[in-house]
Amino acid sequence: MFKKLISFIKNSSLVFKLSTSILLTILIGSFLLSIFISNYSKPLLKEQVISAAYKALGEVNHSLAQGADITEQSIVNTARILELKDSINDDDLNLLAQAGLESITKQYGHFYEFFIYILPKHRELSNGTFYYSYIKNGEIHTLKWKETGFAKNREWLTSALNTGKIHWTEPYMAENQIGEKILSSSVSIPFKFKGSSDWDGVIGTSGNLDAMRQWLNSYKFEANGKYLLTSAKGLYLVHPDKNIELKKTISELADEINSKQLKYVANQVKNGKSGFVTMPKSSVYNSEVVFVYSPIPKTNWSSYLVYSSDNFYKPIKHFQLILLSVTVFGVLLLILFVNWICKFTTSPIIKLSNVAEKYGKGEFETELPPVTSNDEVGVLTQAFYTMRNNLLNLLTIQKENAKEEQKRASELEIAKKIQASVLPVDFPKTTHFDIFASMNPAKEVGGDFYDFFFVDENRFVFLIADVSGKGIPAALFMMNAKSLLKSNLLSGYPLNIAINKTNNELCATNDAKMFITAFIAILNTQTGELEFVNAGHNPPAIKLNDKFEYLKSDNNLVLSALENFEYKSSKIFLKPENNILIYTDGVTEAQNIKEKFYGEERLINLLNNKMQEPKEIIETITADINGFSDGASQFDDITMLDIKFLG
Repeated sequence: MFKKLISFIKNSSLVFKLSTSILLTILIGSFLLSIFISNYSKPLLKEQVISAAYKALGEVNHSLAQGADITEQSIVNTARILELKDSINDDDLNLLAQAGLESITKQYGHFYEFFIYILPKHRELSNGTFYYSYIKNGEIHTLKWKETGFAKNREWLTSALNTGKIHWTEPYMAENQIGEKILSSSVSIPFKFKGSSDWDGVIGTSGNLDAMRQWLNSYKFEANGKYLLTSAKGLYLVHPDKNIELKKTISELADEINSKQLKYVANQVKNGKSGFVTMPKSSVYNSEVVFVYSPIPKTNWSSYLVYSSDNFYKPIKHFQLILLSVTVFGVLLLILFVNWICKFTTSPIIKLSNVAEKYGKGEFETELPPVTSNDEVGVLTQAFYTMRNNLLNLLTIQKENAKEEQKRASELEIAKKIQASVLPVDFPKTTHFDIFASMNPAKEVGGDFYDFFFVDENRFVFLIADVSGKGIPAALFMMNAKSLLKSNLLSGYPLNIAINKTNNELCATNDAKMFITAFIAILNTQTGELEFVNAGHNPPAIKLNDKFEYLKSDNNLVLSALENFEYKSSKIFLKPENNILIYTDGVTEAQNIKEKFYGEERLINLLNNKMQEPKEIIETITADINGFSDGASQFDDITMLDIKFLG
């Protein structure tokens, strides 16, 4: 399937490829950008949504705290007045109680009574005197009565006296002056008369929590948030579920629904901390919810907003939907625009493509579109005009070159035949020595050759040579050199004289300025004496003892380089089983695909690998060179001759 897709793209038009590549880039870029914006903005939007929830909760808390502050300030002011006096009469106490209630109800209408409780002189909690102000039928009334014991177990009295501070009681059910059962909470503070060392009484007021709850339940929050309120001990004062309201604490509910998150919230609000948490479910929604909580100053109560996660994060989803819609719409517009741009841009190129197709079929008479601009297309069109003229000229040149190439191929074939024809193929069969030779020509025919022959019954000549140059001239020069060397050696001249004579004869006819490197040796098959001349050739590898090493000799000039040069010969004695390998530089200068040379070190290491017979030695070297070159073309002939003296 993938291969078919690749094939389809390859065979599609330039417009398709260009527009597709641009559009894919845009699509991928838009997709990545959308993901980046979405991921980058999501925390910011989430933070904004949570901040909005905190703000909404804070507004409610502020109203409740403001009412608590007004209430506390009223009883504190009354306490300060009493603390400035040594004593005070009943009328003044009644007036203070009435003034306190008027002050609270005027600013915050949820309180329905105000009282001043004067402890008896023996400081017992019971049998004190109440100065009590209350609201009945919309009017404030005051009265005084002797308490007979009901106050001593009241939280507003005991906690205020024990702590010496303002104290808010837990909610409780009370009955107002018209006989209604209402949910109430009292706030109280102790006071001392001037000069007194102990508390003389408690000032307090009671609020109508039902009225406050009614107001809270009517409050509308965004995202359909549900408001919850708990007392200092965690009792739910406001909850959407009436089976929970005023019946369970937040800790009890957390245990009931087995919610670790709600237990965590209960501990947080107990310590007066605010925050938010996500829960898989709650008593308000049977799905994932976001729970925002915060303490209410003064009262030690805590308030909460509970949101369904879907509603809470709806602004984020709405933003992501808008982002996706804008991206899709923008991409659609880009598709239309890019397609038009691609067609407009590639139209001249398509025309040139059609012309190029016909040129490829050899229809060079096809007219090119006119050059109408100086942009790349105009330059390309002008280049096509030049190319057509060059192609026509090239065709003419190619026809001529084809003839020349055919002629050259014929010459190379002739040169190969010449080279092959001069090499001896029959190796002597004798008990005095064993000999083997080979030549592997390069692509371009060179001038390598080897030769061997007896000059008399006991003296055997063997030689190897490399002619500079390639092709037929090198082959002809090689034939001439081989013929002169053999003729002069067979004529009975001493080795160095025969070489001197051959050099002078080659110099006399060397108009092409060619030269020859050669190694020529005469082996006495009876004594093992080896006389040799090295005319600028590679040093042979000789095995005199157990190891091959390179043979050192006098440095002589290459043949056909300088007339009348005096060549010097050298002599060594071979023992039975001694070997000598002569070769051309095509062996050591063979290259691999990394253009590294085979080298003399590799050759000598290979020769010392326990090889004995000449044929085995040459075939092993040939195989090693082929493995080393790994298919790389060789630029010179690879020629070798090995002779083993048997005694």
